[in-house]
Amino acid sequence: MSVSCPDMYYTGQLTDVYYTGQLTDMYYTGQLTDMYYTGQLTGMYYTGQLTDMYYTGQLTDVYYTGQLTDMYYTGQLTDMYYTGQLTGMYYTGQLTGMYYTGQLTGMYYTGQLTGMYYTGQLTDMYYTGQLTDVYYTGQLTDVYYTGQLTDMYYTGQLTDMYYTGQLTDMYYTGQLTDMYYTGQLTDMYYTGQLTGMYYTGQLTGMYYTGQLTDMYYTGQLTGMYYTGQLTGMYYTGQLTDMYYTGLTDMYYTGQLTGMYYTGQLTDMYYTGQLTDMYYTGQLTDMYYTGQLTDMYYTGQLTGMYYTG
Repeated sequence: MSVSCPDMYYTGQLTDVYYTGQLTDMYYTGQLTDMYYTGQLTGMYYTGQLTDMYYTGQLTDVYYTGQLTDMYYTGQLTDMYYTGQLTGMYYTGQLTGMYYTGQLTGMYYTGQLTGMYYTGQLTDMYYTGQLTDVYYTGQLTDVYYTGQLTDMYYTGQLTDMYYTGQLTDMYYTGQLTDMYYTGQLTDMYYTGQLTGMYYTGQLTGMYYTGQLTDMYYTGQLTGMYYTGQLTGMYYTGQLTDMYYTGLTDMYYTGQLTGMYYTGQLTDMYYTGQLTDMYYTGQLTDMYYTGQLTDMYYTGQLTGMYYTG
């Protein structure tokens, strides 16, 4: 079929559809197997089960409800509304306005994505490119991201996030387990429980409220505001303006400027240069090696070992 086909209405079972050309307003209800499409598609309304969709071209306004298995897409996609279960989505190109509700397994994306609204369970997301405005609510497992991410709003449970690139404005609420981050991070707002954060790079403006377990940080950190319980913080690099309430086991190597601490600190091991430390609360076993300038302490201190 190689013609212009406006308004296609189909109900039933369709197998092996090969389409080349321009398609406007396709209404499909039933089971579709093996759809090969090349061209421009505007207004696709699909309800049912779709297996193996190969699409190349420009797609505008896709409304999909049902189960989709193995979607291979190359081109430009605008306004995709999806409700149901999606397994194996391979996308290359530019995607604008993706609204997804349901369960997504195995999403491989390469290109530019603007405005992704996702609600549900997402497993195995591999993303390479530029991502803007991601709103995610639900459970996310194994996300591998490489590129530039702007404005990520996340609410739910996240397990195993591997991120490489530049991240601006990340708002996270929920439980995060094993976050591996390499690159530049600006303005991270986090509320919830974080376990196992491995960070390498430059971090500016980290606002954290909740419980943090095992934070390994290497690089430059500017403006860290922390409220909650922190266990096992391993830091190597340069730290500027740290405001902290409630800390346990801090291992620090490098240069620290402006540390404001309120709460209970147990076992602080510090090596390097520290300028302007304001401490209020109870400190047990502080091991310090290096140069200390202007330390203001109010409270109870047990076991301070200083060399320098």
